[in-house]
Amino acid sequence: MVDQLLLLLAEVATGWKKVLRWVRSQLPPDLQRQLSDGLLTAIALGLLMLLLALWNPLGTGGSEQVASEPLPPITTAAPAPNDLFAEPISEPSSQPVAPKVPAAAPEPTPEPTPQQGLIADIQDRVSRISRSYGAGLVQSVEVNLPENTLGINVAEAWYSLLTNQQDEVAQDMYTQAQGLKFGTLQLRDPEGVVVARNPVVGPSMIVLRRMR
Repeated sequence: MVDQLLLLLAEVATGWKKVLRWVRSQLPPDLQRQLSDGLLTAIALGLLMLLLALWNPLGTGGSEQVASEPLPPITTAAPAPNDLFAEPISEPSSQPVAPKVPAAAPEPTPEPTPQQGLIADIQDRVSRISRSYGAGLVQSVEVNLPENTLGINVAEAWYSLLTNQQDEVAQDMYTQAQGLKFGTLQLRDPEGVVVARNPVVGPSMIVLRRMR
């Protein structure tokens, strides 16, 4: 008998929880947070008692009226901590905000070495000379400071220049090399073949290769 009574109470409690969830879904969000399940249960019990007290069943005679006695005041108590139907209301948790990582300071640009500055100066001077005879004539510049040698790599366009243009290009570059105090100057084609070099004796460049 006791087991059946406990089972009945468990079923009633489960059904009542379903009813409470439905009632809570009909309430505004503010009331959902303020009213716990225990408080809703107390309000429902109070309303049920009020309805039972106000209900006046009809008698068999139909004309006989039953006098109703004044009802005692009904108060609703806050649910106890161990209330059977009380469920904790969890506040929505906010996601943790990742801390802002400060942007890394840009690394300072390293100062060019004296050799790099010298190469940049030579490339600028040689490029100004080569632009007079067509873009892209000079491909790169090689500097060997221990041997005091300057190497200028010319493009295939070298072989397209006229003889006097080849002499002028070689001589202009030799003048720049002398101004930079280089003892040796070599002009090389894309295959590394020396096409012109500085003179051992005399002021004029020596062109070694004019055609393929």
